[in-house]
Amino acid sequence: MATALKKVEAQAVETALPVNETAAIFSLIERVCADKTTSVERAEQLFQLYQKVQADQARKDFTAALVAAQAEMEPVRKDASNPQTRSKYATFEALDSAARPVYSKHGFAPTYRTEASDKPDHVRIILTLMHSSGHERDYPIDMPADGKGAKGGDVMTK
Repeated sequence: MATALKKVEAQAVETALPVNETAAIFSLIERVCADKTTSVERAEQLFQLYQKVQADQARKDFTAALVAAQAEMEPVRKDASNPQTRSKYATFEALDSAARPVYSKHGFAPTYRTEASDKPDHVRIILTLMHSSGHERDYPIDMPADGKGAKGGDVMTK
């Protein structure tokens, strides 16, 4: 049994295992833990191994889905004009209607939060991109919050 366990551990660390092999690892952990001679430390190590394998697979699923979603996305049509800057831009509605069907189809869900920024007169906005596999990634950006418009004039309160 110890030899089989070492083989499974080595294989799990080296490769991302398909779902059926991950289930086999979990089943093996259950059997080892059922043995009264197994120490709590050994059981914790085995469970950490299981979690590592699961997290690695979720990260790989996230990456594959992100690549597929990005390949499917097309440029968003600029559907509005800014008379002050004499430029065209895509409205939120245009962005949302172009992006949401694609990222949803590939198992993604974005959430946003704000934090204090290290930069004066800025706010940090953090997008957390979650995937149905359980993996998520944060994308932070510090945005000016000085109340100034594109030409430096006051356009809003801080």
